[in-house]
Amino acid sequence: MRDDQKKEYLLEFLDKKVFDPVLEAQPRQYSDERDRKMLEEVQRSAAFEKERLHEQARNAEEVRNIYLRDLYYESIGRMGKELEDLELPRLRQVRNEFLGMCRELGL
Repeated sequence: MRDDQKKEYLLEFLDKKVFDPVLEAQPRQYSDERDRKMLEEVQRSAAFEKERLHEQARNAEEVRNIYLRDLYYESIGRMGKELEDLELPRLRQVRNEFLGMCRELGL
């Protein structure tokens, strides 16, 4: 598999498993106004992170490196807690699967 194919494979995985479910969540799923506001906030952040990842990663290895950096910041930051509170996917939930894919791709 060519590197650009590996990159797209990893990006599609992260989009499907993490970013898109967050971006597609509907405010009506939440009865509390606080949760709806929190959803808006995490969706803005997820849209920014998704776009940044797609634009900045020049190859599959960079997708992996950015993922690992974002995984660290999610674990220590407010965003991870908010995603958990809203019961939305987090980067850490796909960690083993993503890193397994990276190993299979020789990264």
